[in-house]
Amino acid sequence: MRIYSLFILVFLVSNTNAQPVRVGTIDVYGNESISTDTILSRIGISTGDTISQKQLAERVIEKRLEAIAGVRLAKTATVCCDNNKRYALFIGVAENYSSIFALRNSPGLKIKLPDSYNYAYAAFMKRQNDAILLGQSDDDWSNGHSMIKYAPARRIQQRYLRWANSDFAYLQKILHFSVYQR
Repeated sequence: MRIYSLFILVFLVSNTNAQPVRVGTIDVYGNESISTDTILSRIGISTGDTISQKQLAERVIEKRLEAIAGVRLAKTATVCCDNNKRYALFIGVAENYSSIFALRNSPGLKIKLPDSYNYAYAAFMKRQNDAILLGQSDDDWSNGHSMIKYAPARRIQQRYLRWANSDFAYLQKILHFSVYQR
C-alpha cells in the first residue's frame, strides 16, 4: 500500500509540474537600446497564452531573444499567480555592453567575530539610538570616514578603528569566508 501511495503522489506531483502556465502579465527589464516591442514580438507569446514546462526547461524564449542582434543573455522566470491563476512572466535581457557579474560560492569557513566585537556592536546600536532620540546623531566626516558626533557612541566606533588596524587580515577573512552572519 505504501508503494502504491508513493507512486500516486509522485504521479500527481509530476503531472502538476507538467501543467502549462497561462500568462497574465509580461514584464521586460534590462533592455536599453532594444525596444520592449521588439522583444515582445520576438518571443511569440502574449498575455493569455500558455507556456509549457518543456518550453521553459528548454529555454525556448531565451534562445529566441538571444538570437536578436545586440542581446548577450536572456533569462525568464514565471511567478504564480494573480487572482485568475495566471502567471507573471519576467523577461530579463542583458545587451552586449551590459555588465554581467558572477556570484561567489557561498562562504564555508566556521570562523566568527570575537564576542567582544559583537558586544561592542550591540552597545553602539544602543548608543546610536540614544543619539537619534536626543537629536545628536550627526556624522563627522573630517577624517574621510563617518564618526558619529555623539561621544558615547563615538568611543565605541574608535574601538572599531583600533580593531580594524590591528586585525585587518583576520576581519577580511571573516567577511569573505565565514558561514556566520555575526
